[in-house]
Amino acid sequence: MARQSNEIPDVRRAGAILDEHQFVSQRGTDMSFEFDDDAIRNLANRAVTMRAQEMQALLDEVRSTEQDVEAARANLAFHWRATFDRDLTDPHLSAWAEHSAKGGTVIVEPELKSM
Repeated sequence: MARQSNEIPDVRRAGAILDEHQFVSQRGTDMSFEFDDDAIRNLANRAVTMRAQEMQALLDEVRSTEQDVEAARANLAFHWRATFDRDLTDPHLSAWAEHSAKGGTVIVEPELKSM
């Protein structure tokens, strides 16, 4: 079964530098950060891509060739909850289960932000 990846993209590896912002800590020490929008967008796109790959693996694994839509729906709901620790709700659950029950494949295509 597909499992959720514990690997979290590292901001330092992405080269993220924060936009110039000033913060004052509780002790009165000034801190400043610079934001690099491209690096943050790259980091977010990588995280979205990783999640989409996990979702695709799960959908491929639980794809059913059964004609019973309710069985496909229950199977998908159970495995989604077990893998992602959250419920898959309608309209996606019903549409994907119906498509899967007919032997179709659901393709996950993330919408990435351009840089």
